[in-house]
Amino acid sequence: MKKTFLKSSAISIVLTVLFVALFSFVGCAKKYNDDIPIKEGYLRTADIHIRDISIVIHEGKYYMYGMYPCSVEDGGYACYVSEDLQYWDPTPHDVFLAEWDENFEGTSCFWAPEVHKYNDKFYLFGTYLSPQTGNRGTGVFVSDSPLGEFKLISDGHMTPHEWNCIDATLYVDEYGQPWTAFVHEWVDEGEGSMCVAKLSDDLTHIVGDVKTIFYAKDPLWSNNKVTDAPYFYKTKDGRLLMLWSNSDLLDNYAVGIAYSVNGKADGEWKHQATTLYSKNIKYAEDGGHPVVFEDMQGNLVLGFHSPGFVNDKSERVEHACFYKLKDTGKTLKIVGQLFNP
Repeated sequence: MKKTFLKSSAISIVLTVLFVALFSFVGCAKKYNDDIPIKEGYLRTADIHIRDISIVIHEGKYYMYGMYPCSVEDGGYACYVSEDLQYWDPTPHDVFLAEWDENFEGTSCFWAPEVHKYNDKFYLFGTYLSPQTGNRGTGVFVSDSPLGEFKLISDGHMTPHEWNCIDATLYVDEYGQPWTAFVHEWVDEGEGSMCVAKLSDDLTHIVGDVKTIFYAKDPLWSNNKVTDAPYFYKTKDGRLLMLWSNSDLLDNYAVGIAYSVNGKADGEWKHQATTLYSKNIKYAEDGGHPVVFEDMQGNLVLGFHSPGFVNDKSERVEHACFYKLKDTGKTLKIVGQLFNP
């Protein structure tokens, strides 16, 4: 009862501030990278239709994975390649197609391909729908190259087969123990939750129990039953953060931050009261599904897709956005667009 009252009071205050700001400064917000000039033979970041992005840096190039680039519609995973995060080769590269593996069970919902370099190989955590289980889940794929060909190494979904699960990520702790965090979808229980579990050293399966660490409506800033896109980050002072997405109090897709009280993946998690990124007087579009990485110039970068969702009335399709971050030791703060011509 006390928590409900506190959240209700906080919502009223935040909504008042947001509405005053929005109506006072309407027209000030700017869409991402509208001013980047066109370069012949390349696609600009904002020209690429993509969502649920993941970034890998290897041998002087950026590899951007996500939904939509695959040559077979809803039939695998693909990526774009760039040398500067601004201009990308115009043709995406298929890194896994369901038709390449006659024993592969996935048929649709090829979402959120997240790639990590681990023990000198590249591992792709990819969501797909299994007709055998009737559920979505995340499988683990491996390749010697960021361009694939990736091969499934988990026994179908790595996540629990009896659940609908999406957006699994990888975190390796200070002892070298790999962990995963993933979304237990709202369609199963009416409200989405975030779960963590230890992984085997080869990343093929969960070891031990799965722990639910929070629910979609736990943060003060959230206003939806959906959990999306967990991503771990450890600050310079050793604080373990989890960036993730949900809708904010104005029903815009946003990025929030949770932190582990004891610094452990399966510890108690608390939430920052406000979002890291949301649509406001500075940002004309909402966005989410975060990734954090250090670029080749040493900048700490937040990547995500924007707008959050599109429909027939939307002006633009989803595209990647990159913002420069500051690590304060306690949390992360956005400094501004990574490229600001």
